[in-house]
Amino acid sequence: MKADNGLSETILQIFLIDDLICDCSRINFAYTYIKNNFRNKVILEDIAHTSKMLTENLNPVSEICFSCGYENIVIFKRQFKSLTNITPMS
Repeated sequence: MKADNGLSETILQIFLIDDLICDCSRINFAYTYIKNNFRNKVILEDIAHTSKMLTENLNPVSEICFSCGYENIVIFKRQFKSLTNITPMS
């Protein structure tokens, strides 16, 4: 009878571990989803702000890029083009 009880406890522990792994996986998925959506929202807002500055301002693209918080003009141009389908110089 004790062997059966030990087996039952082992099986229960396996199920609990599987549940814990599934919960961790769901939490990780939710975290990744929220993080990516937040990052995309920030990028969209940055590009909208820089678009407005580019149309209202005569400053060079690089100056506007850096004043909006971008540290790399290549990344800025790539993100701008991917979201607006035009280059910042257009």
